[in-house]
Amino acid sequence: MNRVTTNPQGEALKPVALVDKREAARLLAVSARHVDALVARGLLPKVKLGSACRFRVSDVLSMVDRLAGVVLPNQPKD
Repeated sequence: MNRVTTNPQGEALKPVALVDKREAARLLAVSARHVDALVARGLLPKVKLGSACRFRVSDVLSMVDRLAGVVLPNQPKD
């Protein structure tokens, strides 16, 4: 049976892909320490789940696009 999680308005929620620091580093082809530096500089948001720190895959990919100067649809150009 395939269950769909909904919000209080009954709208289906999209699943959010989360990765840990090591996986984020692997996606970016950098070290885990460099991921820490990106977080400290405010370039990569983190998600705290209790004592665990995770990163949205969409945030990692968006950061790469921002740093590469790519303007995605529905995003204003600075």
